[in-house]
Amino acid sequence: TIGGSAMDTNDSLGVFTRKMFEHIKSGKNVLRSLRLSVGETSEGFQEVIQKVIDDVERGYTLLEAMSNKLIFNKFYLDTIAKYEKNEDDLKAFEVLASTIT
Repeated sequence: TIGGSAMDTNDSLGVFTRKMFEHIKSGKNVLRSLRLSVGETSEGFQEVIQKVIDDVERGYTLLEAMSNKLIFNKFYLDTIAKYEKNEDDLKAFEVLASTIT
């Protein structure tokens, strides 16, 4: 967990995922969406997302950037992987947002 309970982490992941979906749906790219979403999550979660942002800025794919962060489970990563192949980040976050409460 991130500086709190598993419930806090799940709540933060849910907020982050819904915000990512909203930003991508409005036409922003993944990096811009990450930058906007980082400030809309809990402090501990922000640290993790900032590391994802740093990795994406270095040229890693979103999946690569998320893969070594323990907060993203196998389902989350598999969903990103499935849609990243088709360059359909919107669909990935739509699926995730609809399944994470």
